[in-house]
Amino acid sequence: MDVDAAPFDVTNMAMGQVFQGVRPVISMDFHEQGELVVTAHADSSITLINALEGKIRKTVHCQKYGVGLVRFTHHDQSVLVTSDNSGNDHAVRYLSLYDNKFLRFFQGHTDKVVSVAMSPVDDCFMTGSTDRSVRLWNLSAPECLGVLQFPLNSSAPHVAYDPSGLVFAATASIGAANFIKLYDARNYEQGPFNTYTLQHNMVADFLCKRLKNIQRQQAQALARARWTNLKFSADGMNILVSTDASLIIMLDAYECSVKQVFLGHVNDNGSELDACFTADAQHVLSGSEDSQIYAWRTEDGALVSTLRGHVGSVGLVACSPKFEVVASACINTALWLRQQPAGATGAGAA
Repeated sequence: MDVDAAPFDVTNMAMGQVFQGVRPVISMDFHEQGELVVTAHADSSITLINALEGKIRKTVHCQKYGVGLVRFTHHDQSVLVTSDNSGNDHAVRYLSLYDNKFLRFFQGHTDKVVSVAMSPVDDCFMTGSTDRSVRLWNLSAPECLGVLQFPLNSSAPHVAYDPSGLVFAATASIGAANFIKLYDARNYEQGPFNTYTLQHNMVADFLCKRLKNIQRQQAQALARARWTNLKFSADGMNILVSTDASLIIMLDAYECSVKQVFLGHVNDNGSELDACFTADAQHVLSGSEDSQIYAWRTEDGALVSTLRGHVGSVGLVACSPKFEVVASACINTALWLRQQPAGATGAGAA
């Protein structure tokens, strides 16, 4: 599904195949071709799923290092994997799923890696860590290409490439504000070409204008939520920011001003619930602690659908970039497809 395709019909999705798990799913990513999805599990396993066929391709185990984040490279059998950080090893590993062999180790971070982003146009990728640095790499060599150091009193930086691969964003927070730095991917050594500061009070002001019944104190509490992830929309116009509260923020990708907020999902325990755009950029989906997936229109922030069927808190949700398929996970992993005709049989709860 490309950006000009018909709108992704989130109001007509039904749970399809469900893959039962034992330990929580902790990371998920769709390949750029949209057919395969990879999941990382707390039992140190990685599973490759064909989302169109509803079948597991293979499962590999990484007991020696554990697994944290997992991200596809351009090859559909190769991924980047962070460790579970139970020790002092914070290397990012280039793993071949074909034969379960590590192709390369990328060492340099001195603390937990919390963000990994693959360039959409070449073999470069970047990582953000709680050592307050962003590192840039290329799959072809183990040496770091560059380091962007963030203040030691800031939060861990999160990173994302825009769809063109020409610009990347890095965000962190200091005190009562979050800041976003935008870099030219070809000249990042020269520093950010724009830095935007978003004060907590600015987010609170937007919430008070957007929601008639919200109290100022409640808006301020939401505005102080920790940012946990960011993603560009496929059209490059917006940036989606997930938080550890019941709040998702959509920023203008050019001005980094608040364009929309999405509320209604449950996040009472500070969970890192993932959110994403649909491929047509018309809707935003998020997991929720109440075992549902929430879907809103990007245009006006209206809640348009909830997907029910999970048996636990839904921490991860991802949309195929090419097909009308959604993947989500709690302990179990579920695939969501266009609603079957009346009378057709569906899968059980996830």
